[in-house]
Amino acid sequence: MEVNDNFLTTIDDKAAHELVSKLKFISKIKQREKIDVEYLQVISADSWMSSFYRTFITRAESKNGALEFVKSVIKEAFELSYKYLYSDGTYSKNIGKMLINSIIESKTGLANLASTYSYDRLYESEIDAFILFIDTKITDIEKHFPDIKNKIIIEK
Repeated sequence: MEVNDNFLTTIDDKAAHELVSKLKFISKIKQREKIDVEYLQVISADSWMSSFYRTFITRAESKNGALEFVKSVIKEAFELSYKYLYSDGTYSKNIGKMLINSIIESKTGLANLASTYSYDRLYESEIDAFILFIDTKITDIEKHFPDIKNKIIIEK
């Protein structure tokens, strides 16, 4: 997805926008929904159409592909957040906070994804473990940036 907004002037700002957008998408995944990674949409896990769609239309779509997508987005978001948080200026710090808070919000969708695949204990456990690692990274970041979960500061 390309961002054409004039106020997103740097490559990092455009990447941050795209990552926050994807993290918001992940955070909105509900129980019994599966991800179509190619088109960034959700599919109900309850319908026969979902099975048909994933089997015949988008053969590359799978629960493992969905998890790899989520891991990749969160990894990139952490990496870019460090760059912003360790930069000077309120704007950069706020973008870093936005990325971290979006990662935190995405854990809800991750937990719902785990619930969708509760019949597969290994997959569910892999997601649970990933959430624990996210929490550990957030705890570490909070030690260096205690106000990370505070509201974003708007200077006038």
